[in-house]
Amino acid sequence: MTQTLIKNGSIISMDRKIGDFNRGDILIEEDKIIKIARTIRAPNARVIDADGMIVMPGFVNAHIHTWQTGLRGIAGNWSIPEYLHGMHANIAPQYTANDTYLGNLIGSLNQISNGATTIFDWCHNNATPGHTDAAIRGLQETGIRAVFGHGSPKPDAKKGQLPYTHMPHPGSELERLRKGFFASDNNLITLAMAALGPDFSTWEVTEHDFKLAKELDLIISAHVWGAPNRMNKDGYQKLAKMKLLGPNHNLVHGVYLSNSELKLIVDSGASITVTPEVELQMSHGIPLTGRLRELGVQPSIGVDVESNISG
Repeated sequence: MTQTLIKNGSIISMDRKIGDFNRGDILIEEDKIIKIARTIRAPNARVIDADGMIVMPGFVNAHIHTWQTGLRGIAGNWSIPEYLHGMHANIAPQYTANDTYLGNLIGSLNQISNGATTIFDWCHNNATPGHTDAAIRGLQETGIRAVFGHGSPKPDAKKGQLPYTHMPHPGSELERLRKGFFASDNNLITLAMAALGPDFSTWEVTEHDFKLAKELDLIISAHVWGAPNRMNKDGYQKLAKMKLLGPNHNLVHGVYLSNSELKLIVDSGASITVTPEVELQMSHGIPLTGRLRELGVQPSIGVDVESNISG
């Protein structure tokens, strides 16, 4: 068995039973931590000297569109309407599969460099299966732990075409992934659905997507604002009545949700992710953090888009 000994680090274990150490050692065997103590003897282990360093679990970046890393800063002064049109209608359709691969590769390496060893990669520019496979390969080659959220493009509809708001999530593509690369949920990279959700799709599409996620046993994540002009003002009430709202749902943003709607979502067990810097920078609204804490829960936190802010 290959052993690695991290010595003399300031250890923040995030585990109440283990506690923290101003100075301590961590012994790793293969890819598992087997002991944490003030001093560990392991004469055959490879030693990493962590003197003067903090040793702790990696951060979790719960929402990032990693494919946009190559566009860092381009949307630095864009509002959300400018972003939605400029990014999704103009820039995203120009992306090749290799562009997506490079974005995910460099973006994931940057996250690891920043201390985030786990990400929810909300990949919503999968124009073809080739783009999807390239995005996954970019994650895989870095060794990062990731939830890969398979999303769909959002271009302007051409004459005679249905807008993306009326198009169900491509079930055949999710099934291909579920039977192939993501047949197991025990890998470093697992699958989720990055869906349009009740704010950005017709009710028929919303119902289809949530049922598909339940059928495939996937997390279904959605961008939600809760603004008055959303497509389904009672979407969450309907989902709750149909028993489609629960712990497998992840809601991102939600800054304009009413208190009653927010409580319904929280009580269902759904997770909520805030992206505070982007929400403030792009004038989304005030992040939900305080309102969620008043309800007794905490949000997860993401950076969202490096096209707008630092990763």
